[in-house]
Amino acid sequence: MRSLMVMLAACAGAAVVANGQIQVVMASRDHAPTGPLSLVPGTADVRISNLQGIYRSAFTDKWNTVATIADPADASALRDQMVIYGQGLSFQNAAREGVTEIAPGEFIDLSSGLPQARFNDDGKWALAFTLQPSSAGQGRVVRWNGSSFDLIARTGDAPTGFPAYVSTWGATFTDAAIDNAGGVGFVATNFFASDFNGNEAIIGSAGNASLMRILETVPTGQAGGASNFALDVDTGTYQADQNGSNWLWLGEVNTIATEDKVLVRNGAVAIQEGSVIAGSDFTSPVASITAAVMEPTGDWLARGSNADGTTWVTYNGSVVARSGGPIFAGSSETWSSFVDMKADGRGNYVVAGNGNNANTLINSVVVLNGQRVIVRESDGVDFTGDNTADFFIGTFRDRCAFLQDGYFYFAFSLKSTAAAAGNTSGNRVSLLRVKAVAACDNIDFNNNGVFPEDQDVIDFFNVLAGGECATCNDIDFNNNTVFPEDQDVIDFFNVLAGAECGG
Repeated sequence: MRSLMVMLAACAGAAVVANGQIQVVMASRDHAPTGPLSLVPGTADVRISNLQGIYRSAFTDKWNTVATIADPADASALRDQMVIYGQGLSFQNAAREGVTEIAPGEFIDLSSGLPQARFNDDGKWALAFTLQPSSAGQGRVVRWNGSSFDLIARTGDAPTGFPAYVSTWGATFTDAAIDNAGGVGFVATNFFASDFNGNEAIIGSAGNASLMRILETVPTGQAGGASNFALDVDTGTYQADQNGSNWLWLGEVNTIATEDKVLVRNGAVAIQEGSVIAGSDFTSPVASITAAVMEPTGDWLARGSNADGTTWVTYNGSVVARSGGPIFAGSSETWSSFVDMKADGRGNYVVAGNGNNANTLINSVVVLNGQRVIVRESDGVDFTGDNTADFFIGTFRDRCAFLQDGYFYFAFSLKSTAAAAGNTSGNRVSLLRVKAVAACDNIDFNNNGVFPEDQDVIDFFNVLAGGECATCNDIDFNNNTVFPEDQDVIDFFNVLAGAECGG
């Protein structure tokens, strides 16, 4: 039997981007005033202006954000936000505030409270928001099912299917989450008989369960064995994984300012102000919990500070970076502060932050697994494809996602030259990506949203033999930048069988 290498020699290989080369996914019009990088697909001249947070699906390498847009035909602030989602270097518009209707005469608002859409692997998404124009009593939670919107919760409606609640939903909904079964979770206010103004509860996506209720739920694991009720949920902090079984939130459990803040994971306190992080070698207690992330694959991360001024990042409960510690093992550079942290669900994580490099033009870095720098301030970015830097990495932002295909997506400000101390006018961001780890593509090789299926195998071998497939991934399935090779075929069938990449 002939070696696969002979067959692969005829394959029309796609261009391969080497690890470490930054790619432009979607640009601000500040950085690409013309051309497709900033153009919203399907429009004549609606362009991306700026971006909010970047989020991802669990396993299919989809990403999404809310973008501020510039529309020369409609400059109204009531219609200048869009839900954008994509895969790889392609993206499209999912919804536009003031234009997209969830029901006749009811328009999505993406400005009031800055709600974020969350997508699952099938491309379905959920959003909790207030109708436009914003007014009291107009809260909504909806799910896009692929062809239309499903109403999940509405102010004033009976909460059918939800246990032990009063007759109507309250005024406000936030923090929508969606699992891979299509279940939707969210934070709701004022719908229990004993509630008073401002009380909240977390509704889980799996079975519409009440995961947390203010003044009723007692998170376990509180410092000193305390049994304080939950007093508050910080808006924007409830997050859940792809099946709704893992979830977290930030909030308060008592009125003692030095120990009230908690990070609660699956109903138990994981980190609390006034206590030393469990399992760490710290002696100083936590003074603040700045942010927390629950990835759709179940990994969770947090960042904060201790009473002695040390700042830190945790990954699945373990401290992986701290101020004063090396940015990676053996480095002479040390961390001073942190901006963001993400994980890919394959055992890899990234930490973005600022170091002590004497050259302040290059002292911000993104580090993979505490081992190496994958992005550094002042790195060049090629917008035109001529292998020449057009802009350079400027100020880091907490707008990142780490996908299972090994790409780290990040929306940072840019500057005009490597020597510039300031960003381009407006400090707006473009969405970039860099290959962080060599990881296999997902098994939906033809990207039709159906997987696993025979057609993925058929299309894989068609491309392997040199055939055309406009929607298919390239043949470097394991993304090790080596192709053609037998290992791509081996890894394809390993992943098809449910094994890990390279397993």
